[in-house]
Amino acid sequence: MSNKKNGFTLIELMVVIAIISLLSTIILASVRMATSKGRDATRRANLSSVRLSLELYFNDNSGFPLANNETTQWSDSIVTTAIAPFMPNGVPSDPKSSDYNPLYRTNSTGSVYSIRMQYENAPTCKTGGTGVDITWFANAPLCES
Repeated sequence: MSNKKNGFTLIELMVVIAIISLLSTIILASVRMATSKGRDATRRANLSSVRLSLELYFNDNSGFPLANNETTQWSDSIVTTAIAPFMPNGVPSDPKSSDYNPLYRTNSTGSVYSIRMQYENAPTCKTGGTGVDITWFANAPLCES
């Protein structure tokens, strides 16, 4: 008769557990990156919708909605209320949280606006309609269209 036991040694089990842990960590990191890139894509689409709504507002009102104190959070009710009629699905909000809430700015007459957009996986950028004053949000480059 043989004294050999059936089963795995402790070392073999530990190696398998380590390999599974490593693979799950890699997969989890990839999923998190893909999710944040998806949220950034949603932010870009939202920004495009907002820009179009602002242009429609401008056509009807001969100016863009004026921002409080020249710079305001996008969620400010003055801005969102002004463009709500031009957005049938509602004014978009950030897909994650208010940490990435864009900033909106106009000149005193409402003839020019600029939006500073913050992303998770891309640099912060600025955009505008009929013109962007380069001194506004000076550290942010222009967004790609």
